[in-house]
Amino acid sequence: MPAALAAQRPMARSFNEQLADRAASHAIDLLRFEAQARAQILGFLEQLKVEIEAKVRGFLRDGESAQAKRLRAESLLRQVEETIATAYGDAADAHEEVLTGLARVEGASAASNFRSVAIAADLDLNVLTAQQLRAIASDVLIENAPSRSWWAAQAGDTLERFKQELREGLALGETTDDIVRRIRGSATGRRNTYELNGKTYTYVEFRGGVLDTSTRHARALVRTSVQAVASTARRSTFEENQDVV
Repeated sequence: MPAALAAQRPMARSFNEQLADRAASHAIDLLRFEAQARAQILGFLEQLKVEIEAKVRGFLRDGESAQAKRLRAESLLRQVEETIATAYGDAADAHEEVLTGLARVEGASAASNFRSVAIAADLDLNVLTAQQLRAIASDVLIENAPSRSWWAAQAGDTLERFKQELREGLALGETTDDIVRRIRGSATGRRNTYELNGKTYTYVEFRGGVLDTSTRHARALVRTSVQAVASTARRSTFEENQDVV
């Protein structure tokens, strides 16, 4: 073959280069997955906002005596504590299921990518067991704590912030609308949607307030946990196949 034609022939991409290309493509898919997971899990907190506002409006009465307001506030706090615990527990369950599914996909993807570019395409690679996948999802550390512990801690923080704003609002003699604004924040005018239990809901976006803080923390959790579980599942798959990798 003439040297000129040989020079024009594309060089075969190395094993590492092929893996890098697949990793870049997969990173885009992971971002899409993260957005879907975030929308699914934050649906529980959006519903929580609706329920808390309804309880505040249902329990508080403008123009009542201080004693009557105090008694109503005590009943309200008990109801809201239960509502927050339920919402965060449901979010924790959904989060763990999402991460378990992600670990399964990431482990299978890592093995598939290796097979697709390896010389010996019929390599018998080990896959992660269901128990290993569940452990990866449940034990991922977020701010040095397992994800479920993080959700429980955030539920407690949300309740404490709610108590503080409610008590300050009552002490200042604010109206029910004022107290709702403390909890929910102020409307931005933008409308968003979320899905929960197979149904799609439309809501007005709010900024500021107790529940906006909770939502921002949850968004960060989803982003961090998705990246951590994906990385751990891939690394664990390679560790299971050290003899060939």
